[in-house]
Parts: sequence; C-alpha cells; structure tokens
Amino acid sequence: QMTGRKGRVVRRPDGSVVFESRAEQGLSIDHVNLKEKERFMQGEKLVAIISEASSSGISLQADRRVKNQKRRVHMTLELPWSADRAIQQFGRTKGSNQVSAPEYVFLISELAGERRFASIVAKRLESLGALTHGDRRATESRDLSKYNFENK
Repeated sequence: QMTGRKGRVVRRPDGSVVFESRAEQGLSIDHVNLKEKERFMQGEKLVAIISEASSSGISLQADRRVKNQKRRVHMTLELPWSADRAIQQFGRTKGSNQVSAPEYVFLISELAGERRFASIVAKRLESLGALTHGDRRATESRDLSKYNFENK
C-alpha cells in the first residue's frame, strides 16, 4: 500500500478486525511508501495499491533492472477527472526499460454517466497517443477503443 493513509484495517487470523498503524519502526509515512515500493519491485509483494496522494514520482513498471519483472496489470478503480492525470497515473506502470507492457483495466459500473466519462477519458488518451507509442508488439494491451463509445 502506497497511500497517504496513516493506518489500515487488518483482519487477524482469529477473524477479528483491527485498525493498525502503517508506520514501521524508525520510518515516516513517506519512507514507508518507498519501502513498500521497494518490496514490490523486489518481488516480496505481488500487489501494489497506490493512491494519487502518494504516487508522485513512483515508478512500478516491469523494469529490466529489478527482480520483479512480471507483467503489470494496472486496474483503475476510479478514473481521474482529466486525461492528463490519467496519463500520469498509467505512466506509473509503463516505462522505456520495461520487459513487458502493462495491461490496463478500467473498473466501470453500468451507470451511464460513469461510462460516458470513461469514454471521454479513453478518447482523449487515444488522441494523445500516450499509450500507443513505444512497444509495437503490445498494442492490444493498450487498446482503449472498447471504452471509447464514439467509434465503430
């Protein structure tokens, strides 16, 4: 977890649920986020949860220089309110020295307003070409046309 939150809810083996601090001995929350990033990149943790509050400057791509080179599946629970912010977020899992291109998944409800908004973001991302340059062999993973309702 790489967020601005100071704590988290944890289920214990006995089934009880408790709120515990994210802080680790001798580390500030900012340093905890960097430590969590390191654990993910080294393969100690296989899931990274990031929020916009803490993702600035964080790179999580399947870089050739890190131990965890598994393909990234970037799931977006809530789209940002602009295509530029979306590009920045998607850039967390895409990089020039990557072993494989990430797969992008938008989790979108059937609500017409949310689907329409996703279509606007997808159309803007396609027009910028932000996710279609680089690795020519991985274009299908970056195809956002299924979210763009203004195409065939």
